[in-house]
Amino acid sequence: KERVDHGEWIHSAQDMEDSDDPLLSQFGRVCLDLRMGMDHNLSDILNTLLQHYGLVSPYLDLTSNLRVALFFASHKFFQDAGGANYAHVGSNNSESILYLFKHDKTEMSEYMHDRVLHNLTPLRPERQACVICRSSPYALNLAGLFLVGAIRIDFELTANERLSAQDIFPSSEDDTFLGALIANCR
Repeated sequence: KERVDHGEWIHSAQDMEDSDDPLLSQFGRVCLDLRMGMDHNLSDILNTLLQHYGLVSPYLDLTSNLRVALFFASHKFFQDAGGANYAHVGSNNSESILYLFKHDKTEMSEYMHDRVLHNLTPLRPERQACVICRSSPYALNLAGLFLVGAIRIDFELTANERLSAQDIFPSSEDDTFLGALIANCR
């Protein structure tokens, strides 16, 4: 309204994007992305982010990176007074398993950062080489259709061969999306 009162012509999202005001321009760009011509699958983006930042999601989180898969196969999640952590359990007496899935492009997709998020760069999906398998109340076990094998882990990786939790769970200082999420959830 202030811009219109000062003579700017703002009647559409394109007019907003063309504005000299950086916030209004960004808002206009997001509106255009969501309304016109951009191939957004916001459901995939939002559910992937929910999954990677510890919230409930109907998606199964897979990875295309063997080292990331070995991290999750050889670490156990736990919560304590310090928050959520992962403890290295190694092969867990040969109980740790890697599951192998055939990638199906119609039901699975690799995470791709979307410009709708603009200056927020979620690092967890990138560092974890995220591939999501869609699911719904009608297809809870959809990923099972693409399971092609299971490998029992009967070996131990040395400390310098394995990823650490810090490698795949960046801090809120490094991960601007996590920082914004924490700041706005408080």
